[in-house]
Amino acid sequence: MDDEEAVVVWSGLPDDILDKVLLCLPSHSLSRMRAVCKQWHSLLSSPSFLQRYDCRFCYGEDHVLVFVVSTCEAMMYNPISSKWHLLPLVDSPLSTLYNMMERAVTAAAGGLVCILGKYAAQDSNCTLRQLLVCNLLTKSWRCLPPLPPECPQIGQPIMGMLHDRQNFCYKIITVWPDRGPIVQYDSRNSTWTVIGRCPVSFLSFKSMQSTVCEGLLYFLVEGGPLRGGMFVRAYDIHHREWHTPSAPLPSRDLQSPCLVEHKGRILMAGLIRGVGIRLWRLKLWTMGWEIVAEMPSQLFADFNLDTPGFPSRVNCMRICDSIYFISNFRRPIVAYEVMKNVWHMLPMSYPPSCSNPDGMEQYFSVQPSLNDAV
Repeated sequence: MDDEEAVVVWSGLPDDILDKVLLCLPSHSLSRMRAVCKQWHSLLSSPSFLQRYDCRFCYGEDHVLVFVVSTCEAMMYNPISSKWHLLPLVDSPLSTLYNMMERAVTAAAGGLVCILGKYAAQDSNCTLRQLLVCNLLTKSWRCLPPLPPECPQIGQPIMGMLHDRQNFCYKIITVWPDRGPIVQYDSRNSTWTVIGRCPVSFLSFKSMQSTVCEGLLYFLVEGGPLRGGMFVRAYDIHHREWHTPSAPLPSRDLQSPCLVEHKGRILMAGLIRGVGIRLWRLKLWTMGWEIVAEMPSQLFADFNLDTPGFPSRVNCMRICDSIYFISNFRRPIVAYEVMKNVWHMLPMSYPPSCSNPDGMEQYFSVQPSLNDAV
């Protein structure tokens, strides 16, 4: 069949058959199909099609999102099919990120990501912040209103994001350490609200990635009752109060700790030099830790954390029932299936067309959806 015959066949398909064909496409292909013709763009943008598409796949296409800070590129990796999907931002409204002095993904939920950018004010030497919420799949975005005046102009806050797919809305929680404010953004009315204060004992956050579990926002803090040590603290988003007590790290020798949620429980993964990578589960009643698993020695050797030139950090995220460990984009992914208690390694061949991140990449777990509105 030549090109002209193909055009005739596709243009003559009944709407119900065309609808079924397009429902079978992977999510990253649908955004490209919108550019085929006006009919397809109208169909693929209709709320009824998006709802049927998302219901068909039950939000099961969990991906690893890689955001390259230095070049402002985005990629999604599907661990099930071992395939990369590039998300070019140059010809989209998100190209404004290139003009910012700094940018970083600060939170993700569902198919949405929150990006914090900084740029210089035109009439002064001040550095201004701009928060964006983006659906990288559809290239849609929203500039959030300025943060309340109570928020400090310097320092780095930690953020958490909650997404409600049933009601098509989301919330963003932003926390500043050392008596800083806690502010909440609600997409339903597009406003920020000051909902609390951070305790004075929180000197700084040791990781910019937080974890939401059962209405609690968990993050790693330095200072407080351990006088300079690190511990885990949780904030009750719905009741707007701090959850006590705190939980110290499971080991003093733990490096690069990461928090993930799994089936309503908090897990912590991290690297212990000379030992390996371990996974713990938080016991809510005692705020202590119980060990869940340890990466097999051969897998840990292949993980290659000690190779010169590679960063000695571990990125950890949950996708479905598995916990995925990434040390750097150059290395393979190691996955641990929690329910089966099985470890295995996945190939992670980086897209050749992508620039070299030079260790400036961020990793998040996302569920790409065309129906997640900003």
